[in-house]
Amino acid sequence: MRRGRFLACALIALTAPLLLVQGLANARIAPGPIGWNGFWQAEIALGYLQLEQEDGALNMSVSEDGVHLARDALAKEPLATDGLFLLAAKERADGNLVAMQELLRVGAVLDKRNRNIGAMRLEQAAIAGDIEQTFAILDRLAITNPRLTGEFVKPLTLALENDDVIEQLHETLDDGPAWREAFWTSIPSSVTGIKNLYKLRGLTDAGTSAETDEMLLSGLAGAGLFEETLDFWGQMSGSEANPLAFEPGLGLQPVGWKVVNSGERTFSARGPNQFEVFVLKQTFGELARQLVRLPPGTYRLSAQVSPTSEAGDIEAKLECADNAELGSGSLPLDETVQWAVDDTCSIYWLVLNGSSWESRTSLRAQISDIDLERVN
Repeated sequence: MRRGRFLACALIALTAPLLLVQGLANARIAPGPIGWNGFWQAEIALGYLQLEQEDGALNMSVSEDGVHLARDALAKEPLATDGLFLLAAKERADGNLVAMQELLRVGAVLDKRNRNIGAMRLEQAAIAGDIEQTFAILDRLAITNPRLTGEFVKPLTLALENDDVIEQLHETLDDGPAWREAFWTSIPSSVTGIKNLYKLRGLTDAGTSAETDEMLLSGLAGAGLFEETLDFWGQMSGSEANPLAFEPGLGLQPVGWKVVNSGERTFSARGPNQFEVFVLKQTFGELARQLVRLPPGTYRLSAQVSPTSEAGDIEAKLECADNAELGSGSLPLDETVQWAVDDTCSIYWLVLNGSSWESRTSLRAQISDIDLERVN
């Protein structure tokens, strides 16, 4: 059986689903004439729960009014498990963890669908380092609250800060948990997390899709992991035979043109390797860019611009992906666009800019047959 421990930040993060009840907690609803319905009374009692995160810890507090309301609700309706949850929260706040665990156990037996009880049980399993139980609770939550699966599984992305969790997640995802599809849609925000998610993706495709792979590809680029981005793109597209990773169309971002569409500038696809360019009069700026891999050598960019008179107002440049200060100057498309690339950078942004700065009319043109090739 799989067991292990999450990194401390992941343990804390797994308490996040409990914040789903904070909307009721903030409501501060007074009891009023609600004694006729124990379920409703228990739900109203949640308004007396306060949750706060401080110094990486989740703190709970429950007022005595809330405790009395929850007990009264349970006396009227023993299956009102929101009342049991509130009493468990009170025991947790008071440090009575044995009593809390018993209330959670009873609540889980009575109502397998109560997401608040499930979230607190998830927290406790994670704190105990019980990976098997953590994943089992996640499974139940995903099955009984499918619309909230993304929220419950999101904290697992922080577990990817720990290299040791990769194999545990690999084995579990291959077992087919109910939350595995949602897991791949939660892209970590840290570089380490993205790196480990990429490593995990290299071990399994269980639960992945073309859409989640595109999300991972974008996440890798957003984290500045450009080597990994192009390597993964090659695996996704089967384009290992395209060493430059140049794509004449829109492609899979950030490979292929990432276009600008604003009130001042547009670069709109009009067919295979054909785009319409617009730059508002007396403005200038970026039209499109894409990531390319350029070993040392000489490279030439070619394109057809119509009308040809507008070609001088469309320029191309190379910008080092890791250091924007390295790269080439801008060259207009009405001239030969050629660059000598050394070994100071290996992955570049190929950028197209348009200008109508000195014109009284807007720039309108078509650009087609764009190609980047190595000439020596």
